[in-house]
Amino acid sequence: MVDTDSFKKNGFFTYSFESLTSLDFIQARCTEFAKDFFGDRFTTLANYHLLEVSNEQHEDFQYALFNQLNTDKYHRQFVLDNLAVFTALFGPDIDVQTNLYLRIARPSKETDNIGIHRDTDYGNSAYEVSLSLPLVSQVEGCGLNVIPQSHLFTQHNVRQFNREDVERGAPKNKMGFLYAPKEILGITDEQLHCISLPYGDGLGFSLGLIHGQKANKTNMTRWSIDFRIKNSFHPLTKNLKAGYYTPLKRSVVCEMGDEYYKLNDSERETLIGEL
Repeated sequence: MVDTDSFKKNGFFTYSFESLTSLDFIQARCTEFAKDFFGDRFTTLANYHLLEVSNEQHEDFQYALFNQLNTDKYHRQFVLDNLAVFTALFGPDIDVQTNLYLRIARPSKETDNIGIHRDTDYGNSAYEVSLSLPLVSQVEGCGLNVIPQSHLFTQHNVRQFNREDVERGAPKNKMGFLYAPKEILGITDEQLHCISLPYGDGLGFSLGLIHGQKANKTNMTRWSIDFRIKNSFHPLTKNLKAGYYTPLKRSVVCEMGDEYYKLNDSERETLIGEL
């Protein structure tokens, strides 16, 4: 299981998952989709950048694949397949982000990334955890960067600016790219710790942790998915959009409570909070 003492101290963990059937499906879907989209020019996911497609072609491809993966929703099955790991962290009542994010970071392409950031600056809460899963084993320096223990920082200064390559509501924005990102000031390269993982391992972190990648400095394309997980009863910020999470598993007590309030709906208003 996850080393929870280290997780609490550093704000992140890595874990080697045993059941990879769903992740294998996602990886295969990406490979097949790329072959259909680009034809014989495509070879492997790691060498995707050798296609030398335009940024427009790349974004069209990524958005189409992003939509396909969120039609499949195999990231939710991945959590079910490895449920013991997640119930140990969250308890038996688990919500999973409805749609995953697909990350494709080509070498030296800063616009393929969302930079160094903290998710609690964008409407998420510290009760949520993000899980990043590589779709290709990462060479050293290819993974996400984290600042260990930065989930315990009490203050940080940011500078908000508009990205010229991201419009609000556009496909790139829907894929998780920020149109008005908040740059964290005072971050040095020495603080960043790169977590490069083999296929089958995952990086989990508190949404209060400073993390990200400015540009992929290796000679391979970084492919990964990520999505958030939380306990069903943990609070969310008011800024989070409706439907961002959907239930995955419910304890028997929660199911009994849901059934009770279906039959006694007028008593719901006496609750401090509800699902």
